[in-house]
Amino acid sequence: MPNTYKNPTYLQNPHMQPRIVKIILNCSVGNKSNNNNYIHQLQQELSKITLQKPILIKAKHSIANFNIRKNMINSLKTTLRNKQATNFINKFIHIAVPRIKDFRGFKTTTVDHAGNFNFGIKDCNIFPEIFLSTQSPTLTGLNINIVIKTSCRAAALQLLMMLGFPFI
Repeated sequence: MPNTYKNPTYLQNPHMQPRIVKIILNCSVGNKSNNNNYIHQLQQELSKITLQKPILIKAKHSIANFNIRKNMINSLKTTLRNKQATNFINKFIHIAVPRIKDFRGFKTTTVDHAGNFNFGIKDCNIFPEIFLSTQSPTLTGLNINIVIKTSCRAAALQLLMMLGFPFI
């Protein structure tokens, strides 16, 4: 976190300053969970973006209506902490966000009352690692959850605006 953050008067302790705990990136496999080649390509693309190998999330229970069986791969997940999270935020704000088509800013309602920031990306070609690859991208959607340790929603919004996130 940058040192330019002003300590508000309602914080009695400098350890009460809002800070980013972790960033969780989640990518759904969809109905192609039986295709191992597709899952391997998703793993490669998500690891190019995060510089970390994603883990496979499997179904805990069978759900007949959704054609999901127990131990079937549902999604891929990566958790970034500390320096990796800071590097990802800088890359996302300065490189990826300006490449989003017709983007005006994030809604302030995407920050919940606990201070966590949740949003999704439909097109992952905004990341240069995916855009510059020669093959067609298999990664279509990505859910990003930024977990912020704070006591109130306003402090989380202030931290995100200070980091450079554009809000409407």
